[in-house]
Amino acid sequence: MSVLREECFEVIGQSLGLDHLAPGCAAELAPEIELRLREIIQDAMKFKSHARRDRLTVRDINQALSSRNMEVLYGFGAGNPTKFRKISPGLYITDEVEVSVADILNAPLPTIPFEPIVHMHWLAVEGVQPKIPENDVADSSSSVVDNPLPTVTMNAPDPSSSGVERKPLVKHVLTDEMQLYFDKVTDAIKSDEYARQHAAYASLTKDPGLHQLLPYFSKFIYDQVKHSQRDLTLLTAILRMARCLLSNSSLRIELYVSACLGSVDMVDLSFWL
Repeated sequence: MSVLREECFEVIGQSLGLDHLAPGCAAELAPEIELRLREIIQDAMKFKSHARRDRLTVRDINQALSSRNMEVLYGFGAGNPTKFRKISPGLYITDEVEVSVADILNAPLPTIPFEPIVHMHWLAVEGVQPKIPENDVADSSSSVVDNPLPTVTMNAPDPSSSGVERKPLVKHVLTDEMQLYFDKVTDAIKSDEYARQHAAYASLTKDPGLHQLLPYFSKFIYDQVKHSQRDLTLLTAILRMARCLLSNSSLRIELYVSACLGSVDMVDLSFWL
């Protein structure tokens, strides 16, 4: 026996324009409809459990219906409880406000929405976020807490009086993967194994994700050239490393060209000629 009563199907049939159902029709439909409802609710319970929630929502029901290629529920939610009005014994409908057609015609037209526009802007330029309306403004309260007041000495010039904007120094931190890659490449460059050096050169020439390591590589090249003027093998490997970085089209090496050229100029050619 179904938990759904026959009167429920009669009301649904009347709402669809079926005033008179055949005898026994509701009794035959009730078990089938109850089975479908149970299946949908069970699927919705699975979505609820997957979302780690304790309450079943309309969204879970809609996802269960969508998984069965059925039309989802459409409706609206209200903060106040829905009021019902009795129209006949055992039949209730929602109490809706009657609106006059004249009021609808005399009501002002809604404002025309803005035309959708898509444009581009810079989120960051060289690691610095530009101050434009499209970017979020940093919270001043958090900056005050994070940045304590600087100490002021006697007879020291006031930085705010010069009118020059001073940006605080930001410590550059590498990820563990980047640090491991840097150590592997530098060890391969300084080693005498041809296979490791060739693999490092190929990676430096083609890898597009080396932007964060460019300042570290430029400093490594500068230090090695400075202290390896009498080691021709290591000096050749370091200069070949600089050439590989310059050949990588994915890197903005122009920001570090001066450092690389300075390292090349430090080579004492007179010692080897």
